[in-house]
Amino acid sequence: SFISFTLPESMLLASIMSSTDSASVFSILRSKGVSLKNNIRPLLELESGSNDPMAFMLTIIFLNMSMTGHFGVLSFFLKLLTQFGIGAACGYGIAKATLFFLNKVHFESRSLFHILLLASLFFTFSFTDLIGGNGFLAVYISGLVIGNSKKQCDGSVYTFFDGIAWLSQLVLFLSLGLLVNPTDLISFDIVAIGLVISFAMIIISRPFSVFLSLLPFKGIGTKTKHYVSWVGLRGAVPIVFATYPLIEGQVNAGLMFNIVFFTTIISLMVQGTTVNFAAKKLGLDNNNYSNLP
Repeated sequence: SFISFTLPESMLLASIMSSTDSASVFSILRSKGVSLKNNIRPLLELESGSNDPMAFMLTIIFLNMSMTGHFGVLSFFLKLLTQFGIGAACGYGIAKATLFFLNKVHFESRSLFHILLLASLFFTFSFTDLIGGNGFLAVYISGLVIGNSKKQCDGSVYTFFDGIAWLSQLVLFLSLGLLVNPTDLISFDIVAIGLVISFAMIIISRPFSVFLSLLPFKGIGTKTKHYVSWVGLRGAVPIVFATYPLIEGQVNAGLMFNIVFFTTIISLMVQGTTVNFAAKKLGLDNNNYSNLP
């Protein structure tokens, strides 16, 4: 028989699965030597970076709701505004303070600049979370502000944090792999629900949300919208968020984790293997000189 989820549990599962991973898309495109037209890259980066904080916030809210059975509309929106307001303010404020200090101090070793920025990142998340804000949003905004401002160590910073990003991904996937039992992933319920969710996300909900969101932007062409709709890959973030119900001891946490893991694999297999083909087919590859309609 199929698994039965309550409405709060279904909303929790949807929140966990809502985060996309643009880094996977760009990694695949780079490996194939594909460069995207029409400013698609910054659009995907903005989407991927901004939907993580929202996915985190919704995951926490619906996790609490699924465990307590209580949900207040007013408290929901109040918490949402508080988390995002404090997160945005802390991210911007700490970033400006970091930049001021970064451009005033003179270290003998340039490596100390990297350590300072890394410490600022941890402080931003911890402090924001401590006072009730969204730490992920704070770190994201802080990165935007610092990354687009002049600083003493511009060139080497990107190389340093690229290495940190790769190290984090390796540790993350190793840790997540230890939580997975392969025999659970091939059970009928997990496979059936995972395939239905994958189909619904890739074919229905993702294109609908993309076209609806980009409706006010008349300069974005139909082919670009189709491509953005197709490359909504799920990466490590949904799997990380799926561990939250496990930690809290939610009743169906194990089932949710396996569904999320299976769905992520399907997304990477179906969408991940075709992002290069889709770019060329839609004429969005800079190396493809076919005319766009």
